[in-house]
This record gives sequence, C-alpha cells and structure tokens, in this order.
Amino acid sequence: MNTGLHTSLQDNEKIVFKNLVTWSSPERYWEKRDRSWYLAYSLFFVLIISALAILGEFIMILGVLAFMFLWFAQAYIPPKIVDHSITTIGVRAFDNLYKWKEISNFWFSDKNGVKILHLEQPIEGSKVTKRISMIVDDEGKDQEIFEVLLKYTDYGRKEEVGFNFLSKIINGDYQEIDKYMKL
Repeated sequence: MNTGLHTSLQDNEKIVFKNLVTWSSPERYWEKRDRSWYLAYSLFFVLIISALAILGEFIMILGVLAFMFLWFAQAYIPPKIVDHSITTIGVRAFDNLYKWKEISNFWFSDKNGVKILHLEQPIEGSKVTKRISMIVDDEGKDQEIFEVLLKYTDYGRKEEVGFNFLSKIINGDYQEIDKYMKL
C-alpha cells in the first residue's frame, strides 16, 4: 500500500522529458590565424589610428584601440567546447533552455564548410528577433537535427529570417530546405 504523497514512475511508464539529439561543438566559429593575418590587420588599424590622430579625434582613437584589442583577442583565443541538446521540452544551448513555444523557426547556414544551426526567438512585444546560433560539426548530424526539429517547429524561409548580404558575411550561405528534404 502506497501511503506517501509522491508518484513513483515504473519502468514501463512514459517519461515526458527526453533528450532527442545531443552534440558538442565550439561555442563560436574560429579559424587559427597566421602571422600575416595579424600583420595585415595591425597595419590596417595603424592607418585608421593615424588618420584619426591627424583629425584630432583622440576619443575615437581610444574606441578603435579597444575594438582592436577585442578583435585580436577573439582571433587568438580558441573557443570553449559546449554541449547542446534537443529535448522534448525544447533546445538546450549555452546553459539555457529555449522552450518550443518560444522558438518561431530554425534554419541552417554553411560558413566555409562548417554547418551552423540558427534558432529564431521573437521577443515579446517587439519586432526584434533573437537568434541563437550553434555550430554542428559532426558529419551528417545536421540531417538528424533537421528531422527532429521539423517535428516541433518550422524551417525558416530565406525572406522570413531576414537573410541578406550582411547575414551572408556573418553566417555563411543559407541552406535551402530542399537540401534536407528526403523526397
């Protein structure tokens, strides 16, 4: 006789929460840079700082120096490896859980042979959409992720996700849904 105020789960009962797909990847896109890259950008920043010094824009020089420091630090320091998972409740990425009702759509891009999964999350009461991007570097994992995500949310059309010239530079090439559909 069970007199406790709890419910026990039997092995044959359905569990609501379940990991459907998991993977690990770098937290951001990164390429190891050679000495010529650092030299070229150093020259570029020296030219900008020189022009600003001639114009007497000393506050702007401080801004360029701060940006230059961040630019070189980001290029030098390799990214951490993070875990991602798609669950029956939502997508877990970067120590956050994005529930299915918060995700409007998803799409993939390809940047120099690296697949990137993007989730679109509209911000309530605003026209702004938050984008969560995750690298998928396991070969074929993007197809598995596509098949699972399509059960919970829509694949974003190019126009719908605001893909344009700037998006292409930042995210790489938009991947059409046809690439993933098995006809």
